[in-house]
Amino acid sequence: MFDIWIGDVNLTLIVMALAAFVFLPLQMLLCFKVRSLFIRLMPVIIFTVLSLMSGILCMTVTGWDVLLWLIILIYSLFSDAVCALGWIIYSLITLGRSKQK
Repeated sequence: MFDIWIGDVNLTLIVMALAAFVFLPLQMLLCFKVRSLFIRLMPVIIFTVLSLMSGILCMTVTGWDVLLWLIILIYSLFSDAVCALGWIIYSLITLGRSKQK
């Protein structure tokens, strides 16, 4: 596991908990309540842009800055995966609803 500690606080667990308990319900709320596709895709777009930017910067910078951009890349990809999980759950629920009718 990719652990980052600041003093006695495990930053990795905080970011994963934030993604699981904030981003996933937020994505689910957006999928079920908002009709606009662009608004529903906004978290995925933001995290994908952040992932692309940090990936490019990870390859172009030198020194210790590479580690910073790599950490941001890993966390943004994890958050993007959580938003994708929200979309998968949404599509499975809507598929189940359409088959019941």
